[in-house]
Amino acid sequence: EVIIISSTIETIGEYAFSNCTTLKKIYNFKTTNIIGSNVFSGCTQLTTMYVTANYTGSIGSGINVGGISMTITKMINSEENVCGDNCRYGIYDDILLYITGSGNMAVFGSGSAPWYSQRQTIKAIYIEEGITSIGNYAFYEQKPITSVTLPDSITSIGNYAFAYLSNITSITIPGNVTSIGDGAFKDPVGHIWELAD
Repeated sequence: EVIIISSTIETIGEYAFSNCTTLKKIYNFKTTNIIGSNVFSGCTQLTTMYVTANYTGSIGSGINVGGISMTITKMINSEENVCGDNCRYGIYDDILLYITGSGNMAVFGSGSAPWYSQRQTIKAIYIEEGITSIGNYAFYEQKPITSVTLPDSITSIGNYAFAYLSNITSITIPGNVTSIGDGAFKDPVGHIWELAD
């Protein structure tokens, strides 16, 4: 139902997502337009594209789909909140936690991650390439989460970082990870944690 366009994506070709009839929202983290014509042609339920506050691009000719004009909305919460020396985060539409920057995420205590108070609404985590570590207790008890995207730049995952994510069924651990902390994926429910090549 949702597509996330990472800031690292260079281009999206014509008709790339055409006729994705269950697609409803797009989160676009590019600041310039990379969307070709008719990319979303036939996406009859698509109503909104969220773009960053500094988005300067225009939209291609396939935005009016199925007689429905898609609304372009600037994200209220840009990546101005600190979660490490060079790490920033934003929470969008109350459901997507987006982390960008470079280097190590901060180390948190139990319940002290800056987004912990929104643990009942956040459903997806997207971490951009450049972040190298996930701090202790970073996503502890974020039970509604069903989707986690980790970049290849991650090399370490802190203690209890993903503990008690009871609604997620799998996480792919990037192949560059060399350290996984105590209880990092602790959960009483059986899940699959896949280690990438």
